[in-house]
Amino acid sequence: MTPVATQLHPLSAFLRPWLDAVAPDIPALNAAARERRLVTGGGAQLSFVAPPAVAEGYEERAFLAGEVATRPDNRHDLFNALIWLALPQTKAALNRRHFAAIGAARQQGMLTMREDAMLKSFAKKVPYSEVDTLSTLL
Repeated sequence: MTPVATQLHPLSAFLRPWLDAVAPDIPALNAAARERRLVTGGGAQLSFVAPPAVAEGYEERAFLAGEVATRPDNRHDLFNALIWLALPQTKAALNRRHFAAIGAARQQGMLTMREDAMLKSFAKKVPYSEVDTLSTLL
């Protein structure tokens, strides 16, 4: 049993078999995903990868390329990867819905929640007169 498995909250106990069977590192997670032939919402083969140096849309990347950004030694990302392994159809359905919502927002000329949050964050540090220029970069 991995050290993380001994520290599980009772509500996360259903993950214990995954933690017992899979070392919580990216190669082991990928081996488990390949073995189970898991796919994302877009039908791409699921793979856990290090996050890109430049921020990309998590959902878009997962949907289109099958790549789920997973930071090594990060409990949040480990939990997310284990949920992909334990509940792959649910995660794929959520990925499809998120991807569709992002596409719909962009078609309507709206910012996604992530883009809106980034813009608000930048706006605090950027003069108001430059916010329109900044939004064209997103």
